[in-house]
Amino acid sequence: MKLRFACLLAISPLIIANVAQKPLVLPVYVENVTERLIETATKQQTYIYGAPRLGNTSFFPSGPMGQQLVLDSLVSFEEENAVISERTREDIEDLMKVVDVHANFTSVDDFKQLYEGQWRRSVPDGLNVGVLTNATLDLQFSMERLSASPFSLRRLHPTDDELPFDIDQSIVSQIAGEDLDSLHSKGQLFFVDHSVQLALPKTTRYSAACSAYFFIHSDSGDFLPLAIKTNTEFDLIYTPLDSQLDWTLAKIMMNSNEAIFNEAYHVAAAHAVQEIVHLAAVRTLSAAHPVLALLNRMMVGSYAPRPMGEAVLTNPGGVFDTYTSITGTGALQAITLYYHYGAGAYQSNYFITILESRGLINCTWGPPLQHYPFFEDTSSIYLSLQSFMKTFVESYYPADSIITFDNELQDWIKEGTKAAKIIDFPDSPIRNRQVLIDMLTHFAYLTVVHNTLNGGDPVSVSSSLPYHPASLHAPLPLQKGVTDIMPWLPNASTSIGEIALFAKFNRPVFESSSFLNIFNDTKFLGASNDAVRQAEQAFRDEMNALSSMIELWVFDADGLHRGMPSIWNALDPKKMALSSAI
Repeated sequence: MKLRFACLLAISPLIIANVAQKPLVLPVYVENVTERLIETATKQQTYIYGAPRLGNTSFFPSGPMGQQLVLDSLVSFEEENAVISERTREDIEDLMKVVDVHANFTSVDDFKQLYEGQWRRSVPDGLNVGVLTNATLDLQFSMERLSASPFSLRRLHPTDDELPFDIDQSIVSQIAGEDLDSLHSKGQLFFVDHSVQLALPKTTRYSAACSAYFFIHSDSGDFLPLAIKTNTEFDLIYTPLDSQLDWTLAKIMMNSNEAIFNEAYHVAAAHAVQEIVHLAAVRTLSAAHPVLALLNRMMVGSYAPRPMGEAVLTNPGGVFDTYTSITGTGALQAITLYYHYGAGAYQSNYFITILESRGLINCTWGPPLQHYPFFEDTSSIYLSLQSFMKTFVESYYPADSIITFDNELQDWIKEGTKAAKIIDFPDSPIRNRQVLIDMLTHFAYLTVVHNTLNGGDPVSVSSSLPYHPASLHAPLPLQKGVTDIMPWLPNASTSIGEIALFAKFNRPVFESSSFLNIFNDTKFLGASNDAVRQAEQAFRDEMNALSSMIELWVFDADGLHRGMPSIWNALDPKKMALSSAI
């Protein structure tokens, strides 16, 4: 038996390489399946489910071929990262010529010098238009929950959800024109809860663990903030009726919590899910199987972030320890928590499914949101992804019955639910093409999730300074009435470090590896059929058209764009990465 396995190990790379050069074909059309059986049997022994990385989430590749898969991703990551790191280094050098890194800023206006005319190599487009000038507006703060930070918000159901906390009814009436119970009963009350962060291990910096109410105003229809509760020892509740400085500090607290949530959630929802789905496919599908070829294309470089994250983000003295209020250990706990309590689920996180379950679209018990930039932009992309996947699946499976008899595909589904332990993966066996179309569309959509939370958006919006710091730099106030918010904000040196960190997440210069080229690969398309090649061209044309439209976006006569006092463009297909490789 040992000799037979050794022989398989020796010949398997040749088998895989030879199969990969042939046209993609389903096993049901192969007369002699011995070669494919040997290949998949070998991969079961060489691509192993190893211990989770970057939190106790999904398995990570191990075994000789699994380790090679990770190594290849790391090499790809380092090649691209070297370019962006050098650009960032040069940008820092330029910035330090005009900014004293040892200085303590004395006003929020001082932060402008960190951006104006800076970061031209690593962030050539700069901050989103309006983000810096309109950062203190309540509408900007609230609409960020519908654009740059869209995964923590949910609508409170009038009967299924109790009110998480109470507010003086006279205060609510002054802000909203009606009381809290009225907003709740009409389905106009929304909630964000970061209170779980209170229990995470802390650094020497500070943070709240905010919960917040948002609401749809009955008269204007605007989506606005109502109250922010700190959930800390003194547990203050802030509203827009507080002093400008108190309310601004409360929004800064909330943004800081949201930044931690975004980083932890994106690991759990994108990296951990895509990787385990792909690893299960690698172990069960032949390299000649069209589904594996498609998944391989969408996973270019994607096994690098988790080991890199352990090396530089959550390690002792790493990014979390250096910049945030949560230690690296705390970040790992947050990733684990989010993965097992929602983010790691597959089918229940389908684009429409999850937004409906959170009451954000197609709500039958409350009014629709007037503007929802994340949903609007993602819908355009999702429909194009869905169209491509429909053509892809139907071109290889002209009838549902063929899926039933595809033993490799059925092995993948069974592997996913059992050995790989993917949360909420489709039940085995699958019997119709629509299930596979939905599965593949969601897999691609997770790259959109990744780009929303960890691509160019943080440096452009959701982690921009001074109103989105990674942590607070003074203890939380014991009572309201602050006279200056500067003590809670980072100094020049820390600010530069934070901006540089998120600048390295940005990928503005690699159009060949941009999202519009997610299926545009010579090897993949060369082995595919004509229908898939035509569908890829159609997808690319649609993404180019979307990108061209985004480039023309301007404010309307009211100084707004889609209800926001800034122009959010994080989902421009030319600026998004084609995979979750950072």
